[in-house]
Amino acid sequence: MPQRRIVLAVSFLTLCSIAAPLRADEAAFREEFRRAELKETAFGELAEAANLYRAAAGKADDAADRAKAELRAGSCLRRLGRMDDATALLAPLLERGDVPEEIRRLHRDLKL
Repeated sequence: MPQRRIVLAVSFLTLCSIAAPLRADEAAFREEFRRAELKETAFGELAEAANLYRAAAGKADDAADRAKAELRAGSCLRRLGRMDDATALLAPLLERGDVPEEIRRLHRDLKL
């Protein structure tokens, strides 16, 4: 039993040391994005996932992270049949100059 506690303590400290360097905003983005992924993939709650992806996009400092979250939100909306909402969310991606080509390609592949 004491060995298990030691292993748990070491695991916890390792996770803390890995997470410590993350900036607060980056950590908030990653947490929100992960919650959205779980809602989308594990629970199939697409409407809630879209809302969480939008929230994650609002917390993203990096343009690629923001675009990734918006793309996933748009994908959820599209699968819900909310094409107008998906198009309104995703169309500006092509207009921004700070969006990586990979995100632009994914957007074009969705044919929105």
